[in-house]
Amino acid sequence: CVPVVPTLLLTAVPVAAGSTIYWYKVFDGWTMTTWEDYLVVALKFHPLCYLHIYVFGMAGAIMLQRYDELPTAVQVVFRNGAWIGLFSLYFIFGISGVWTFPAYKLTCRLGLLAPLQGLFLIGLAAGADPVAQLFSLEVFQPLENLSYPQYVFQFIAFFNWESWMDVGFFVWLAGLSLLGYYFVQKPLRSKSTPFATQLGGFFSIFILAGFIGWLA
Repeated sequence: CVPVVPTLLLTAVPVAAGSTIYWYKVFDGWTMTTWEDYLVVALKFHPLCYLHIYVFGMAGAIMLQRYDELPTAVQVVFRNGAWIGLFSLYFIFGISGVWTFPAYKLTCRLGLLAPLQGLFLIGLAAGADPVAQLFSLEVFQPLENLSYPQYVFQFIAFFNWESWMDVGFFVWLAGLSLLGYYFVQKPLRSKSTPFATQLGGFFSIFILAGFIGWLA
């Protein structure tokens, strides 16, 4: 039911309320003068709009904890969940003409692809999946330190990138993530870090923000 919820929220409910199926297209984040503006912002950011995804994630975690009690077919899917989920998502995004249905961006944000994304995470957590085994190699382990800075900087990097996302974009994003990790996250991540180092990490937040703003 997780993919059904956003579809109903974004299509059937507005139509039943007397609006159109493309109600969200009047959204203007700069003025915020209509109910559509506020609803789009709420759907994008309000925690209650993601409650169903939270419940879905908890259900997946419980199933993984009770792995031995699951039917054999489900165990097989879970053991191979990462590569099944990853390649299914790749296949779906690679199909031309699919991403034309109403509110597809909001629908995906609100959980349309959550079953495949959840399967991918379960496969990684199970650890038996070929993709999970690949990224558990020691050579890839330092990448975990860049995950949070990459999350923080991804849209900033995209905003400052003048062309389409090619290899250079990911090099640029990795560079920003490295700066964020070594100068901000690493000094601040532990209470045992000397105060002077933590203070340097704190001020690095503003220095790094100013540097990115200058690049823009």
